[in-house]
Amino acid sequence: MAAISSYATSSPVVATDKWIGSDASSVTKNFTASDVRDYINPREIIETSLTSYTYQLSTQNNTIVYTGTGASVFTIPPNSSIAFEIGCEILTCNSTVDTVTPTAGVGVTLNGTALIAAGESKRLKKTDTDTWFIY
Repeated sequence: MAAISSYATSSPVVATDKWIGSDASSVTKNFTASDVRDYINPREIIETSLTSYTYQLSTQNNTIVYTGTGASVFTIPPNSSIAFEIGCEILTCNSTVDTVTPTAGVGVTLNGTALIAAGESKRLKKTDTDTWFIY
């Protein structure tokens, strides 16, 4: 086998690029970039039809989709109630004809325009203990 340094450098990394490595039983395998991404950062889609919803730890680094009827308010709880990791993100999608309004719980600061119109999505990002941004 040639020295690793003799291979061409690939940039940017794309989902179908491959890495060579070993599985837990030391069997050599190749892994695609998308396989590694999904292992490191799994995404789950969580649906709710509740018009009054409080983000849960299960929504951290996942996607929540509002499927109910009527305008909905999604509350970001304070760190003292649910300790989301700083740097986590929650993608909030509105699949209805109504609106979803993420709101800050007691002691929480939410920066940005929070209204999520029909058919739109916005991402919440925790940047400090009780500070979030929405974009």
